[in-house]
Amino acid sequence: PLRKGAPFNRFLFQASADSIVRRLQDHGWPSAEVFRNYTVNKDLRTATVSLDVTPGTEARYGSIKVVGQSRVDSSFILDLLAVRPGRLFSQSDLFQSQRNLYQTELFRFATVAIDSSRFQTDDSIVPIEVSVSEGRAPRVRSSIGFATEDCFRGGVGWTDRNLLRTGRPFDHCAPAPTVGAGE
Repeated sequence: PLRKGAPFNRFLFQASADSIVRRLQDHGWPSAEVFRNYTVNKDLRTATVSLDVTPGTEARYGSIKVVGQSRVDSSFILDLLAVRPGRLFSQSDLFQSQRNLYQTELFRFATVAIDSSRFQTDDSIVPIEVSVSEGRAPRVRSSIGFATEDCFRGGVGWTDRNLLRTGRPFDHCAPAPTVGAGE
């Protein structure tokens, strides 16, 4: 975001450093850092900017540990991940994996991150920890309403987002008979 010849802006300066770190982390460098420095000459109305990049060690995904699940099979969770052992590290893969877990609606909480207890910044293998908190078990729902044509109507339904511990959803909704004015 920071451009030569443009007015100096500290927020764009920070955004430039963050952009460099993010790009490096998306291309195999989980420990990338950018050190920032700038000086301002008010008389000349100029600023000199320095961004020193330390990429760290290029790394690949290592083992993946799943914690917190009890009703959902861990192999199902692993299948949902964009992260695979041996692939080049990418921070975007971690975010996508987390989105994939939330989209199943099986979990109240899900995080996919570097296992910091087993990772050192100079390691070339990045261990991953998937931490989940499962949502409520099967859900029952009901509805009741009134319409000018049918008069009273209702319905009941049952949803299981983890049918037979496979992570597959099952949804059944049965409409209740309507009760009209002429019945």
